[in-house]
Amino acid sequence: MQKMIGLMQQEGLSIRQSYVRTAPRMAEKIGRYAHARQFKRMRRLLSMLATRVGRVVRELERQLGKLEELKQLEAQKPLAQAKQILK
Repeated sequence: MQKMIGLMQQEGLSIRQSYVRTAPRMAEKIGRYAHARQFKRMRRLLSMLATRVGRVVRELERQLGKLEELKQLEAQKPLAQAKQILK
């Protein structure tokens, strides 16, 4: 997610919401909840994080046409990884 956001900022694409602060914090909490065997809380945060990653993915896909071909190819790798993780 951070690579996609960095690429968008570097290219000057607009981002509705980047979740720069919340996403890493959520990932930390997910690990803590799993360690403490609080699986319901962990699953709730996992679905919230997946929603946010999906929003960033869709935002980047919408704006891919504004990029040059070389940058589009560069953006495909993080997009593919994020989609694979979301599945």
